[in-house]
Amino acid sequence: MKQTEGLYSICCLSYNHGKFIKQAIESIIRQDYKNIEIIALDDGSSDNSADILKSLAKTAGVPMKVICQPNSGNIGANFNRLFAESSGQFVTFTSLDDRMIPDTFLKKINILKNDTNAAFVAPSLIKRIDESDNIDHKLCKSPVYDRRDLTPQVLLELLYQHTCDFYIQGAIFRRSIIEKCGGFDENQIADDLVLESRIFKYMENNPGLTFHILDEPGFYYRIHSSNSHKIKDRQLKSMITYYKEYWPDREPSPAFIKIVLESIGQRNINDIFNIFYLDEYMKNILCGNRQVQDAIAFAYERGGTQYGARYKKIELPLFRLEKYKDIDAGKKYFVINILGLKFSFSRKYTK
Repeated sequence: MKQTEGLYSICCLSYNHGKFIKQAIESIIRQDYKNIEIIALDDGSSDNSADILKSLAKTAGVPMKVICQPNSGNIGANFNRLFAESSGQFVTFTSLDDRMIPDTFLKKINILKNDTNAAFVAPSLIKRIDESDNIDHKLCKSPVYDRRDLTPQVLLELLYQHTCDFYIQGAIFRRSIIEKCGGFDENQIADDLVLESRIFKYMENNPGLTFHILDEPGFYYRIHSSNSHKIKDRQLKSMITYYKEYWPDREPSPAFIKIVLESIGQRNINDIFNIFYLDEYMKNILCGNRQVQDAIAFAYERGGTQYGARYKKIELPLFRLEKYKDIDAGKKYFVINILGLKFSFSRKYTK
């Protein structure tokens, strides 16, 4: 679609956000930059989200288009559809459970207008708000906060290390950068990480492009029971697919391993087997990471003997030996604790 110069498109995604939609839309309309359009997509909500959006479109006072579709659960595909329906020179991707901080648009738009090489402007701070609209005044700092050494290469490294740079909800992107990097990957769950990775990689190859990080918040991140990051199964799958695609030649980062360890502690034996034995990438992580080996061993201790796995423990005063044998993989894993010092190792064995 041909872009309209100076127009700012806010691409909004909704799924069962009926309780928060009116505040979210109003926080956009009341901003200090008025040349905007709102494109909202409801992804098959089971509440009244679609009806609320249609009603708001009639009274918004700004161009507002509403798209309703059966539930897909594909955030990347939904944002791509929203982007395709928009025509602004500048664009933001946001969720309608979040809310914009007042008077945050104009400053960012002016930066993009004054620096025509700028691909995006993003905040490094986040304010949180709960389901009852109580604001947490303690600011959350993203990994880019107060950094003066940022380059596309550094931004990529921060994504690898922390699985986060900044929240895209508070960022404004130049339309052309979204087009040139290919938008969202519809085969990936980690929609924001993938978009940022694509943008940073494109900028690496086009060194004339710039960006701006503001050490201030740009939106209220809504904390509630249905936040997608709280769905542990989705979070783990998103990290697995992201690291496999974008960092295949590097060891998993400590942030990723932390998510893996948390996931093991919340799963039963069947789930653990499906994750670590049916996926070659995760099997390699198991074989190469002692922390994961320990966590799996303890999980099997809780769950007993299944899928050809054997777990044994010998415990004496000041000494403990734990042995986990994976018959299918032909490996033994050992955890030895002597006087509080822990050692882990593995070796092959003949079946």
